[in-house]
Amino acid sequence: LSSANWLIRASDWSIDFLERAFLLCHADMPLFGDQDAMIHLLLNPGALSLDVTGDPLDPHAVIVPQRELNAYDALNAHFMGCDAFEEGDLLVTFPGCKDPAACNPLFELAAAYSNGSFSLEHEIARSAASIRLFGPPALAAELYRASRR
Repeated sequence: LSSANWLIRASDWSIDFLERAFLLCHADMPLFGDQDAMIHLLLNPGALSLDVTGDPLDPHAVIVPQRELNAYDALNAHFMGCDAFEEGDLLVTFPGCKDPAACNPLFELAAAYSNGSFSLEHEIARSAASIRLFGPPALAAELYRASRR
């Protein structure tokens, strides 16, 4: 569960869910973070018992493949062992990207790609930002390791 990107339908149930998650992680179990509180609330009591029949997930929730809502850049995808952003994905996220000097070129490239002012097929020389975003993941990891030496 990613607390950074998720969809929720406006309903009485969802308002109650968000209020319960907030109380759980800020009052009832302050060691829980927001993601942990949501996971805790979305699991049915049966998920924590020895009874393995039925779906352990609350019927109001559905699990979708990670990249359908939250694709990772090629570098993070390589180290997380998941698929990297591809044409047609809803969005790309850059987990752990905090340094403006390193991150802003990624954000600018992703924005240019989304509005059509950048295309991989017209890129003459691949920039470090382009390789980190579009991959291939192994090359993004290789460049990252080389920059850390």
